[in-house]
Amino acid sequence: MGRWERGGLRLSHSHLPELSNSNYRQPFSTVMAGLVLVPAVLYLPLAIERNKVWRDQFTFWSKTLEVSPNSSRAHNNLGLAYFRKGLLDASRDEFKLAIRYEPDHA
Repeated sequence: MGRWERGGLRLSHSHLPELSNSNYRQPFSTVMAGLVLVPAVLYLPLAIERNKVWRDQFTFWSKTLEVSPNSSRAHNNLGLAYFRKGLLDASRDEFKLAIRYEPDHA
């Protein structure tokens, strides 16, 4: 078929560098390892810190309300966390706030 094959340019392997050669593999492997490991190491302390927020429902929804104080979902779920702990007054207050911010979901 020559240079053209089915409407596209056919590449000859003789024009491409030999990628299986160890001279090319070693730098490529080192660069790829660096591209993966450097961000992972940099983000590790942030991930560890963030996991403290996820330790239980009460902590998670309390922190969520620090960021989004008008979130009816966060107030509802914090009310549920209070309810499960037997803190009925705090639970009622959170449920009232959830209804105030989104009365259609009551």
